[in-house]
Amino acid sequence: MQSMLVETLQLPSIFQQFLWGFLGSLAVEIVQIHCLLDTSRRLPLRYTRPIYWLARLLLALTAGGLAVAYDIETPVLALHVGAATPLIVQALAQNLGNLLGAHGQDLRRPPRRPDRSSHHGPKTMASLREPPRRARPRSRSA
Repeated sequence: MQSMLVETLQLPSIFQQFLWGFLGSLAVEIVQIHCLLDTSRRLPLRYTRPIYWLARLLLALTAGGLAVAYDIETPVLALHVGAATPLIVQALAQNLGNLLGAHGQDLRRPPRRPDRSSHHGPKTMASLREPPRRARPRSRSA
């Protein structure tokens, strides 16, 4: 009996990898609902909307898929990947956006160089919002 339990916990199948990742993702939601019920005794409105549950199901399916894609060998690690799926997907999306932004530039032309005609240094967001400063006339002292 114990050897069968050990074999089950070693994730020999893709289905088990998927299931543990899926459950890791759902565990996050269960903990969140538990904490909300402990503090306010009422659930937020989002829990009554079917679109929320559809998005949550898709996230849990993604978590299971990531556990399989990473070829996780132990249930605990698959649970961790499932719980971390929102952060993993967010990091992937951010890096993909950065990659696409870099490739979205016209690669045939070299990148524009900063305007060196001004001696006031690099422009910052604050300096872009402010009107340009006018140079004060120098006082002539004799």
